[in-house]
Amino acid sequence: MDARVFIIEFFGEHSGKLGWKCELLMSDSDNDRGAVACSYVNSVFTASSTRSAIRDLNFSAVCSSDALAWTCDGLSWLHNEFDSRTNGLSYPVFAASYEAQPVTVLVCGCESAENLLDLCKPDAAFEALEKTKAHWQSMCRRLTVSGCGEADKYMSGWAVYQTLACRILGRCSVYQSGGAFGFRDQLQDAVNLILLDPNIAKQQILACCRHQYLEGDVMHWWHSVGGADKGVRTRCSDDLLWLVWALCEYVEKTGDASICQISEHYISSKPLDSCEGDRYETPMRSDCAESVLMHAQKMHILKSHLSHHTIQRPDIASHSTLLSFFSMVFSHFQENVCINIHYTPV
Repeated sequence: MDARVFIIEFFGEHSGKLGWKCELLMSDSDNDRGAVACSYVNSVFTASSTRSAIRDLNFSAVCSSDALAWTCDGLSWLHNEFDSRTNGLSYPVFAASYEAQPVTVLVCGCESAENLLDLCKPDAAFEALEKTKAHWQSMCRRLTVSGCGEADKYMSGWAVYQTLACRILGRCSVYQSGGAFGFRDQLQDAVNLILLDPNIAKQQILACCRHQYLEGDVMHWWHSVGGADKGVRTRCSDDLLWLVWALCEYVEKTGDASICQISEHYISSKPLDSCEGDRYETPMRSDCAESVLMHAQKMHILKSHLSHHTIQRPDIASHSTLLSFFSMVFSHFQENVCINIHYTPV
């Protein structure tokens, strides 16, 4: 179940009220707040937006206690006025006041109201918490390091948790705050988790094959939205190296060469025009499907074709900050000098 659970416990004597508020946007722009519609029916807050990237998406919130009072208006909340408003909102929020209980559970997410109501029962919430703890302990304690002093604790759990939670599941690093899958970034992260769970790397390799164009280039990053992927087609050249590298690492470390024969479809769109550095788009799924090995070979062939003296030629205007810096320094050639760092044999 995809939901966020808050368990609030009071120990000893307690009294008073518990206040809670959740601001709503459901879009990538603050200007879209007016498109959010709110309701509160049968103790369930629900919001939707006509500007949401995911069609027919509902976001809901429930509580294990009945609300004493509630509002969906942000200014009313600021003035401590729970006026049960759902229309004519200054800005949309879920806000409510509850009687303080020994245990109060708040649950929000895009699941059905029935699933959220089941999860907000204290017994169910504590059971889910224990399962979550067991899952992370199982993942993070598969590899332990000793002899590094203070670094032992970090390397023996916390680094794994950060990589899984931030890089694989959340994709929420400073430069990736939109939650997109990066072709290069998540391949690097997944391969470095092979010792813990090789299936993570396998699934990421297959996903990257599904985001390769018929011409051999790839989506530099993408969001999986409502069954259709939206992302950017670029001229970034170092992407072409990482699938080949990841496939070699996976087969060498696991001995599972069968991945090379798995068939995956390409994606298709109009190739970039000469005047385009990149394009944000929703490509079509191609009818053409080939083995993972052929996907990797197509990238290698394209990379070799793009080679030009000792430096690669593709435009990198839409690449990372570091590569953009090199783009300015070598603006005469518009070439990706960093590609040589990745590709030089050692």
